[in-house]
Amino acid sequence: MKAYWVSLADLPPQGADFVIEDAAVWNSLVEEFQLGCRLPRIPKAEMHVLPVEGGVLVSGRLEGALVLPCSRCAEDATVPFEEGFEHFVALPSEKEDVEEQEHEQEAHLRILAGGMPELDLAGLCGEEFILALPVRALCSPDCKGLCPVCGINRNEASCSCAGEADPRLAVLHDLKIQS
Repeated sequence: MKAYWVSLADLPPQGADFVIEDAAVWNSLVEEFQLGCRLPRIPKAEMHVLPVEGGVLVSGRLEGALVLPCSRCAEDATVPFEEGFEHFVALPSEKEDVEEQEHEQEAHLRILAGGMPELDLAGLCGEEFILALPVRALCSPDCKGLCPVCGINRNEASCSCAGEADPRLAVLHDLKIQS
């Protein structure tokens, strides 16, 4: 994934704002993790990076849209997303602790020679992007899906097998619930 490194030593005490709208960042994320979606427009991440005691606080907002296969009919479904996030990144406390803490470091933090910390904002946004992916994408809330028998898209046409039940559930057909 394409990185977007920011030097934390150069941050002013009030923090700094960053925007990531680079198509290469988002497209490399989709390709690297084989997310099975398309981006109809480039997502936008707006972040504020604030130095705090012991680390930095990254707060921001991620917005965009994805084109995913519908969970019911497999047609394209455009799903907009808008997510807010906050992420605290702890920094090593002293220069001599850097080697001990390397194994505990955030995946998006690196310490350069001389103890200069850098943070990969694109990596943090990538994590938030993956968390924003919907569990189920629907082309419309009333999508009828595919017929389980013949496979026809019930949104486009009807079939004669639509009323047939799964033979494995036939034993439940005569089940009556008494109140």
